[in-house]
Order: sequence, then structure tokens, then C-alpha cells
Amino acid sequence: MVTHPANMVMTIVPRAIASLANSERITNYLIHGTIEDCRLDIRQAQVGSGITETHKRAAVLLADVSIQSSHTSKPILKQLNCKVNKGSIVMCAGPVGSGKTTLARALLGEISPSSGVIYTSSKRIGVCAQEPWLPSGSIKEVICGGLQVDETWYEQVLLASELVKDLDTLSDGDGTEIRFPGLNLSGGQRQRVGITSMRWVFGMAFSC
Repeated sequence: MVTHPANMVMTIVPRAIASLANSERITNYLIHGTIEDCRLDIRQAQVGSGITETHKRAAVLLADVSIQSSHTSKPILKQLNCKVNKGSIVMCAGPVGSGKTTLARALLGEISPSSGVIYTSSKRIGVCAQEPWLPSGSIKEVICGGLQVDETWYEQVLLASELVKDLDTLSDGDGTEIRFPGLNLSGGQRQRVGITSMRWVFGMAFSC
């Protein structure tokens, strides 16, 4: 008589939390403003506009592109000029928070440049993105899930997930508060925090 209701509670609570999280996502999506795609057809790129490359082989052209957030006075990306040819393989590498994710979102039309023009041969661009879901709370709370953890194992998890350098750059370290859905962290940092929390769960499962 006691076991069945207890099992029901253990099943309902996670579902209720998931429902609240999903409703918050839907609400944020509905109140989010319409994104204006400012990308232009690459056939409109003329030599007179300062672009000397032709559009025949190019898939993407960036002409003096600068991207600046409304919350910061310093541009995230400044005066980018580059060309990506069709059929080529290009890798974008750089330190944490240098704007790699911002550049990718600009190429997808999700972010409008503050100056300059982005030319693309097609606006139908496929993307394989991994967006980790991070709840509100400190980085340590998210990783540990609110549980009391062994500090030695916790440090090993941070080392395995390459999070130590990230924490050194943050003023509050692993006490930094994550504002849902993690917008105060870079794309790579969100990935590493998400992976670290999974490593902790797997480690707990294996240790059990």
C-alpha cells in the first residue's frame, strides 16, 4: 500500500519539473522577437562595393562585418573579411569566448551584424548544433546536481572535461551563477558544463 504511491511520486516529480522547463522554453520562444535575416544573395556582391572576389566559386563572403551586442560596448567581432569557397572544408578555432559561436549564428542569419554585409549563395544552410540545457544555479550546483560530492572526484571530473581553465577565467570560479539557459557562458563553456554534469552522473553510476 505504501510502495505504489511512493513510486508514483518518484515518477510524477521529474515529469512535473520537465513540464515546467518545457513551458518556460515555449514562453521564451513566444515572447522572443522576430529575427530579421540581413544576409544578402552573393550575386549582389559587386566589385564596386569593395569586394574584389567573384561569386562564382564562393559560398560565403563577409565584407567588413562587425557584430556587437546591445549589452556591451566592445564589439564581439570586428571588421571580418573572408571568403569560403563552395565544397571547401573550413575550421574555425580560437580561445574561449572569442566569438566562434557568434560567427556561426551570424552565418545562419540568427544574428544581424552591426556593420558590414554577409553574402551567402543560399539561405538554406544545414547545421548540426548541440545546445545543452543548463538550469539556473552555480556551476558547481549544476555539475553536482545539488548532491554532496567527494572533492577529489569533483576535481578529476573538472580536469577530464577541460573546465579548469574556464573556471580560472571566471571571477567567481565554480560559484558563478548560470542564468538560464546559460547565456552568460560561451557556447564552448556551456558544452563543457553539460558534459561535466553527465560525466558526474556516469561516474556515480559506475561507482555504484
